[in-house]
Amino acid sequence: MISLHNDIAEHLPTELATEILCRLPIKSLIVFKCVSKSWNKLISDICLPKITADICVLNLYRGRFRRLHDAYYKYDDDVRYWQVDCCNGLSLYQVGFDCRYVVVNRATNQCFSIPEPLEAAKHNYAAIVFDPVKSNDYRIVLPCPHIDSPMLDIFSSELCKWVRHKVPGIWVKHVLVTGSENHEQRWIKWAKKAIYLDGMLYMLTRKKRRRIVQFDLKSQTVSAQVIKVPCGERRSGLIGISRGVLYYTNYNKEYRLCMWQFDDHSTTGSTWILKHCICIDDMLDKNKAILHTMKPVSSRPGRLFEPFGIHPFLDVIFLGLIGRVYSYHLESQKCELVWWPDRCMSWRDDFIYSFSYSYVNVKDFRKPDS
Repeated sequence: MISLHNDIAEHLPTELATEILCRLPIKSLIVFKCVSKSWNKLISDICLPKITADICVLNLYRGRFRRLHDAYYKYDDDVRYWQVDCCNGLSLYQVGFDCRYVVVNRATNQCFSIPEPLEAAKHNYAAIVFDPVKSNDYRIVLPCPHIDSPMLDIFSSELCKWVRHKVPGIWVKHVLVTGSENHEQRWIKWAKKAIYLDGMLYMLTRKKRRRIVQFDLKSQTVSAQVIKVPCGERRSGLIGISRGVLYYTNYNKEYRLCMWQFDDHSTTGSTWILKHCICIDDMLDKNKAILHTMKPVSSRPGRLFEPFGIHPFLDVIFLGLIGRVYSYHLESQKCELVWWPDRCMSWRDDFIYSFSYSYVNVKDFRKPDS
């Protein structure tokens, strides 16, 4: 057996080390992450994404999940499990229409029933945050947008309980919607899934002018700030993460589908950098093979494409059109039909997210020594 010592790691060329490690079984590769920080970074950032690039499962938000692992959870055939969120291989499910949650790691067959939150939420916008490179702990974030005292309720697998965090600021005004008949009636509106990156949780609002609310979860004192997005007046926006970078996609005024990269350290004063601008009509001209799969309801089918997801490892975005999902390669400009779901989708609430597997055993908060 070859001993991977830190000295070897320092002198071995990265390309050669990557080629050798990528030939190993995934489980062996996970073990080698413990050798050193440099090997952990190499395996996590390069090797695992490279060998699992094809192991990327498309999932439908709010899809029904009936079977959980028997050894961890006693399921009931009459109960539905609604997928609420996912993050780095962990999935968060809501049990029926109750305010109860279940965390599942499909790769390791782990499943945990989470204690009930501090208060029953009137919305279904919980998010799970998990970074296996830094820790095997995870957290569940539940916004409580009370207008006078906005808060986040956070469950931590490390603390084994829910903790309430006051998060002052104007962010609550961007996510609350007031009922037309009763002005005191308010509810929260987020758009599609949340994104967790480098200790920050990003959630896109669904009001007339879209904004991103950024929650800083790196310290015990949680803070929030509101970030403007390009073309925020258009309702088809989507946030996603690819290769460790946050992106925002939406149509511009010329009905070109644009993709911006978020840069919070920009010295030019611009937070968003335009990376791609797609003319849908040109895309269809170059991909006539997909025309027979389309059933447009207008004479301009290109305008009906909706951004539906971003591939976590490849230069690929997913587009939705009348119940069908297409993949579009940003470099080759090749578009293909990849999914035709059994049921009709709602562009307002449903979306496709690309799910990657995590082969890290997460902490079992029910076992103190896990």
